[in-house]
Amino acid sequence: MTTSPITATPFRDASIEPATVALAVSWFDHAALYDEARVVRSSGVIACSTYHLQRVGEKVAAVQRLYSEVLEGCWAPEVRHVEAGFGRA
Repeated sequence: MTTSPITATPFRDASIEPATVALAVSWFDHAALYDEARVVRSSGVIACSTYHLQRVGEKVAAVQRLYSEVLEGCWAPEVRHVEAGFGRA
């Protein structure tokens, strides 16, 4: 395991197969992340994970109201990537 800035990993091109990123992916410069994907082999995968609001149970409406109305403006701008599903339709 190693840690480094996403724009300057110490790996050679096509030198790794799995690359994982957890919660921090929301805060990355995504263009830099995609550029740095050069280190992943063509047979490899970049797995990113994060979390957002739970949408199950009887309290969904109350939690959604708290998140989007009461606390509106309290979230960092980068949370928009999570809300948009990282570009998923």
